[in-house]
Amino acid sequence: MSTIGFAPLSGTKSFEGDVSALPVPELLQFLHISGRDGVLLITDDGGRPRAVIHYVGTAIVHAVCDGVVGPEAVYSAITFQTGRFEYFAGTPSRVEKAVEDNVQNLILEGLRRIDELSHVASLLPPDDAPLFVAAEPPHDDISLTAKEWRILSLVNGKGTVRQIIDGSKRDESDVRAVLVGLLAADLVVDRRDDSYLDAIVPRHLRQEEVREARYAPPTLVANLLLKACDGHTPARTLMAELQMDERRFLEELKLLVRTRWVGFAAGGELFEQLSEE
Repeated sequence: MSTIGFAPLSGTKSFEGDVSALPVPELLQFLHISGRDGVLLITDDGGRPRAVIHYVGTAIVHAVCDGVVGPEAVYSAITFQTGRFEYFAGTPSRVEKAVEDNVQNLILEGLRRIDELSHVASLLPPDDAPLFVAAEPPHDDISLTAKEWRILSLVNGKGTVRQIIDGSKRDESDVRAVLVGLLAADLVVDRRDDSYLDAIVPRHLRQEEVREARYAPPTLVANLLLKACDGHTPARTLMAELQMDERRFLEELKLLVRTRWVGFAAGGELFEQLSEE
């Protein structure tokens, strides 16, 4: 018997494989046609349990996926594109019937939601991109639900789309739909306004200005940035020329300021405020 956190699984493991090789919709259809009692376990690539689906004959009678129970669990499982599956043959015991729909309808509805999810996903930036709270939210009277407030609270300019989804502990399709709505309402943006960097003009400090021993710039990138700090070029132009994202650029600039290699021809106070945030 194997215990996975959802419920004990008993019986003989009949087969296993990769979701990428046998997609969940096809897997569910295969088990439906076989008409054998058993339990399907789906895990992620790291072995963490994601879904458990119980079959009695040709019918799905119970399903759990990421804490969701019933038909919605089946729909969520159908969206998985990676992971592993194992099927344990045997009659499930003491399982409350939580699914009434037939397997064909479950698969069709799940596939329909995949289409919707794909459309929603196309409206969002890549999963590894961060999202930012808008610097100047719209003046319209916008009412948010508790779910929307919860997801908005996870947007901090550091967390990526994927981290926001995982941190919400909610259904992925719901979170993506909410994020699209927040973007459409201009409450969230996929790129922070970096025009403030035009007011910051860094310059290379001469040794006589520092009056203390200095070591070589701590990183290769910092050294390249130091050579570009001529006291005339705004920070945003330097960032573009060096093809750096805003976060990395500011980290390297802070490092140069802290090690007394760089001062400012303009915008020093603004940079200090940024450093304190």
